Amino acid sequence: MSSASTGSLKRWIPIIRKRLHISTLNKFLQLHPGERARILHAIALLIVAAVALRVKSFPQLLHTMTTRATRAPRCPRLAWDQRQIDRLAYLVDIADRYGLLPPSCLRRSLVLAWLLSDAGVPTMVKIGVAKNGAALTAHACVELTTPSVMRFFDEPEFADLLIPVVR
Repeated sequence: MSSASTGSLKRWIPIIRKRLHISTLNKFLQLHPGERARILHAIALLIVAAVALRVKSFPQLLHTMTTRATRAPRCPRLAWDQRQIDRLAYLVDIADRYGLLPPSCLRRSLVLAWLLSDAGVPTMVKIGVAKNGAALTAHACVELTTPSVMRFFDEPEFADLLIPVVR
């Protein structure tokens, strides 16, 4: 191994240690294999979402997602109950917190909406803003577009923004 690659590896060791604590790894290994697979899938999708947000404009990305959501689900389930939806939201949140990229509510919301639409659960990504002193802060969340509307990452002080969808 060359000294250049050794130096590069040494630079990544603190980052890897920060992300993967032994207790975190043990908790991950105690999960059901299907849930571990969902977390790894969500980590990969979070990376894809980060690239997609750099390549496409946000309205174009939303249009792609809404067009995709109108098609038949890839992984249809007979019925998703609230407990299953909450569990998927929790697993995507874990993937976002402990994944390879810094956490982002926008990427997390896009991935969760993508996975739920794959399962046949209609969703909508919402973005809101709030005034925090002199600064504006933004937040993204997922809404189910079924009769019983819920928000996963809801913050009451955020006002919804209207995002035009590119046709």
